[in-house]
Amino acid sequence: MKRHSGKFSTFIVAIIVIALLCGTGWFAAQAYMTRSLKTGRALYEKGDYSAALASFQKADKFSLRPNADVTRGLADSYLALSDFDNAKKSFEKLAKLEPRNARALYALGLLAIRAKNYDDAEKQITALRELGGDEGTKYADALRSKMEVGKVKGFFQDLIKKVVPSLPSIPGLTDEEPVNPDLQSGDAKEGQN
Repeated sequence: MKRHSGKFSTFIVAIIVIALLCGTGWFAAQAYMTRSLKTGRALYEKGDYSAALASFQKADKFSLRPNADVTRGLADSYLALSDFDNAKKSFEKLAKLEPRNARALYALGLLAIRAKNYDDAEKQITALRELGGDEGTKYADALRSKMEVGKVKGFFQDLIKKVVPSLPSIPGLTDEEPVNPDLQSGDAKEGQN
């Protein structure tokens, strides 16, 4: 009979220790991600969008796989800070994570209208209609209404810039409207006309 020198037992113990360390690291990362997510939500609700963005970025860093709640927080924070390029990227990522998220598709449509990319806005309207249901239809109708207004407003903005470039801001015509992906009660009524 051969005597074991103990290498096999040492190997098994080492594997178990490594597995436990990996598990502990995973739980620590999840705990830190969850805490950063809660902090980001609280800061966002208070209106401190820069600090909320930093918290959501930390949560994203410690998220082991894409997380819809973290991505939603990033998108909303970027939007609140008027960082439209990063907001668009985040809403696109959110739409991939949650393909039936009408609010994300609506936000992408609003961002397309803001950029005067009406073909992309039309794609978002189509995607919203394909979702079906009341929510998809309401968002699609509101987006259609905003796109029509945006086209007219964009035409006059461009005309005024060419004809009278030094003209001061005209409220409702030359100023940029903030992008808000949350349907207001007036938005739903606009879409029904």
